[in-house]
Amino acid sequence: MSAEPSSSNLLPPMPGKMIWGILIILLGLSLVLGAVFNMHIPLFRIAAGLLVVYLGVRLLLGWPVWHWEARLPDEAAVFSSRELRIEPGQAPARSYTTVFGRTRVDLSDVSLSQGDVNVEVNAVFGEAEVVVAAGQPVEVRAEVVFGRAALPSEAQVAVGRTSYRSPAAAGAPAVLRIKAHAVFGSFVLAQR
Repeated sequence: MSAEPSSSNLLPPMPGKMIWGILIILLGLSLVLGAVFNMHIPLFRIAAGLLVVYLGVRLLLGWPVWHWEARLPDEAAVFSSRELRIEPGQAPARSYTTVFGRTRVDLSDVSLSQGDVNVEVNAVFGEAEVVVAAGQPVEVRAEVVFGRAALPSEAQVAVGRTSYRSPAAAGAPAVLRIKAHAVFGSFVLAQR
């Protein structure tokens, strides 16, 4: 049997592994140059600079910056902007989360024929806007910490809780219930 390298060994290293490899090589060079030539290289500054350049290039190319970002569900926007429209007959997600970004979720066509629909919307250092139909039965409970919740009833709050109940929700057999949280961000309920 020959000891040929497998095709998986010929693949280039993952970008994360490449960064660690470069940092280890720089550490080794710094130690050798310091011991042999009495040269001292600011290794921490070089490593921090390379890391910032690496993250900037990934952002510019539209690649996920962090490993967890690639595994985010479609209902989450992290350092990005999303527009989601729930089509008639399509069930909305249980929650929509925005972190350092903007999300606009159109729930105006959500069907309430199967009963109440519960949705949670979170905005952390970002903006989450939920659009509902003007005659849709809607109940909103919003909790805000150093942010903003803007509801059709003109209720805006910076710290604390607020709620809204649409006129169509009174006596409706089913209601769209939205539980919103805004932490250093904003939640907006808009009607169309």
